[in-house]
Amino acid sequence: MRLFKVGPSPFVKKNNSVKILLEHMILVLLALCVVGAVFCGYRVLILLLISLVSAFVFEFLFNLVVLDKKGLDDDLSSIVTAIMFTLISGANTPLYMPVIAMFVAIIIVKMLFGGFAKNIFNPAGSGAVVSISLFGAVASTWLTAGISGKFAENPLNNIATGNFANFEIYDFLFGKAGTIVGAVCLIAVLAGGLYLIIMGVIDFKIPLMALLSFAAVAFLLNGFDFNIMLCYLIGSPVIFVSFFMLTDYTTSPNSFLGQLIYCLIFGISAYFLVKYNVLYSGSVLLALIFANAFTPLLDRVIRPRYFGEGVKYGQ
Repeated sequence: MRLFKVGPSPFVKKNNSVKILLEHMILVLLALCVVGAVFCGYRVLILLLISLVSAFVFEFLFNLVVLDKKGLDDDLSSIVTAIMFTLISGANTPLYMPVIAMFVAIIIVKMLFGGFAKNIFNPAGSGAVVSISLFGAVASTWLTAGISGKFAENPLNNIATGNFANFEIYDFLFGKAGTIVGAVCLIAVLAGGLYLIIMGVIDFKIPLMALLSFAAVAFLLNGFDFNIMLCYLIGSPVIFVSFFMLTDYTTSPNSFLGQLIYCLIFGISAYFLVKYNVLYSGSVLLALIFANAFTPLLDRVIRPRYFGEGVKYGQ
């Protein structure tokens, strides 16, 4: 008779922890900041520094004044939030905007909701949406020297006006596009996303479903024109947001069906927000926040059935 030895749970063990996963994320995001600085200049690093300092200061003050606790939390989430905001900003973003965005992200969205992993909305995305809403087009200024007259000079404005002429994928692959810092080099974005998938940090299904839904809507509603679909897909920050923000553990659903609905909500809403240029560079981020709002409902309605649930005792 063969005996099986059973130890205490958990039965499935991995070397990954939340901190290790966040360290991988920080590594990739910092690499994208370096790429952004190479193509957009040293101002990217200044934005990064201000974002980091602001995030640390607000977290420290909240802990001290509200929680009567000295020091910072050791969960690394504030670092991720600060770097992420830098990447979803334009290179010429006013230097006071990171301070406002970090106040919203750290104090309102993160700490007032209970701290790490208790927030409903993506902190960096929320901070960016609020700051862009307050300062409008000033928050979406780009460094676009040398690409005058091309679609890539201001892709979001060109999409909104239906001007798809002079679109060249090359401009977006090698840092010649007027877009957010994190998406200025599409090759780097795809490489970073692939690294996170291989390391088990993110699930490939969420960005895949989100991008397919966004691309499908753009294709169907523009006369089945493949070139226009590419303009939407590559000209907006949807690829960056799908890989690095939509996959956030806290603000995305747990079940596959929930994730599918979540991605459909994001993809469809992102298309229309980009089409009508509702919030400049924050249009895709607004779609992200809109999708985040459905996560608690999706997790409540669509959840796995527990063993024995619904069965009366003795049956």
